[in-house]
Amino acid sequence: DYEKLVSSPEERALFEAFIKAYQAYEETSGKLIALSSGGAGTAEATVEYLRGPSLTAFNATEEALGKLVELNSRGAAQAARGAESA
Repeated sequence: DYEKLVSSPEERALFEAFIKAYQAYEETSGKLIALSSGGAGTAEATVEYLRGPSLTAFNATEEALGKLVELNSRGAAQAARGAESA
């Protein structure tokens, strides 16, 4: 479980932002599935929702995850430099 590995206040904030964004994305995914299950009469609304709220939620999730990855990459590089100089 990643949450157990969170090691700084900055990482905690980024993780919480990711969880919030992911939950919003899951919610839009559920709505998108419901829309797409409505048959041919809902195709236009489905595409509109996909390109609007669903895409926005996906992009926010991806951005939040990217920030976590960036923070961890910086930490790994710093740890490697420290190990090399020891």
